[in-house]
Amino acid sequence: MVRILLVVALCVLVLIGGMVTWLTVLRHRDAQHLLDAVRTIKVGTTTGSDALKIAQRFNAKVYILKHTELPSGFSDQIVDIPKNDCISGNCTLSFGADSQARWLRPFWYPLWTWPVLRKWVPITGLFATATVESGTVTDILVSLESIQQDEVHTARTLITSKQVASAWNIRRYTAFNSGGPGRTTPTLAIDFNPRSRHPNQEAALDFNLNCLRIGRSCSRCEILPGICEDDEHGDWFYFEMSDDLLKDFQTAVNELRLGSSEKIVISHIGWGGLSSQSLFDDKLPYRFPDGTMLGESDPERLIFYVKKWREQDRPNPQDQTVTFVFDKQDRLTEIMSHADGIRSRP
Repeated sequence: MVRILLVVALCVLVLIGGMVTWLTVLRHRDAQHLLDAVRTIKVGTTTGSDALKIAQRFNAKVYILKHTELPSGFSDQIVDIPKNDCISGNCTLSFGADSQARWLRPFWYPLWTWPVLRKWVPITGLFATATVESGTVTDILVSLESIQQDEVHTARTLITSKQVASAWNIRRYTAFNSGGPGRTTPTLAIDFNPRSRHPNQEAALDFNLNCLRIGRSCSRCEILPGICEDDEHGDWFYFEMSDDLLKDFQTAVNELRLGSSEKIVISHIGWGGLSSQSLFDDKLPYRFPDGTMLGESDPERLIFYVKKWREQDRPNPQDQTVTFVFDKQDRLTEIMSHADGIRSRP
């Protein structure tokens, strides 16, 4: 009798192991198909119609975000729309790698709901979202989430065709959740424009699909290891003036005369169109092409970044800045340059 029970238990274990292996292979295959499909979508070029055809292979949800004003503030509401709205209008396409395996949902629900189960069986998922504006794809967001007992480790990649302050930017942060599984979400985020000079843009979609194995938990850096490595050791700048802009900036600064008013400096250096302001740290920095805005300091300083190593606040030896110092009468008294091709004065 004992031998029979042992044989039955062994058969059950073999069956469970076989099912887990089969499911892991299936999920890995479907996730690879999703990433391959995403790579065929080119932001700024792919039409909404073509993106819809690709996303429909993964049973995509088609919707728009409706901004609603409430007494307590604004709220975004997901509103389902006809698929044809993607052809020439605006829409969002949301789809996941497990969309073909709908039979998995009854298994995921208790894991999603009960944290104690996720201690022993963490769950993961790969998802993508395509944003269509005026019939053209403008953004692609791909994320892989490892949902554990108390944390949801997330790595996500945003590819955009829009003008952004940094054409290649990596950030690490931890978000606090008010709903859903996990209390915190340690996140690794990479945002980039395909026009970036970065030589290895493929790394942004090189997700570690081994994290999809049933029962495996992954940290954010295990999900996108190449991006974590690039964040720590990559030779890239958060912000870097383009060659044409840098040439014009060098000429404009070198032509400035000491004693010029602050207004003259702003109009001279800021020529070419500035629209908004962004602060890197307490030095009140300014940068092209986002904009300029005067700040208070004693003596007053106007600082432009020619190159900014990373988005973080702390200064870095590789930063290149040009600082304009004004006296109490708003006259330019000094130019301190830590940038190539621009001379300091006096």
